Amino acid sequence: MDIFDELFSSEPMEHLVKILQNASPRAIQNTLDVFFSEYAALSILVEENNLEDKILESKSNDKVKTFKQDLAIRLMSDILSQGD
Repeated sequence: MDIFDELFSSEPMEHLVKILQNASPRAIQNTLDVFFSEYAALSILVEENNLEDKILESKSNDKVKTFKQDLAIRLMSDILSQGD
């Protein structure tokens, strides 16, 4: 099985965990810094616009599950593209 077969044979979150276990600490820190900044900004927007209830309603939504997978893929890409 080559690397691409392995990448597409399981869930993105599983691959993200493997990458977090093996990637450069600096690449992980850089990626998480950007991710947490974006998350913080979005959390502030949610709070300022009183949207907390909407978030609770949508947590089990299929669209949210798909977006979580997309985020895992994005984080993997961001970490691996730094090539430390």
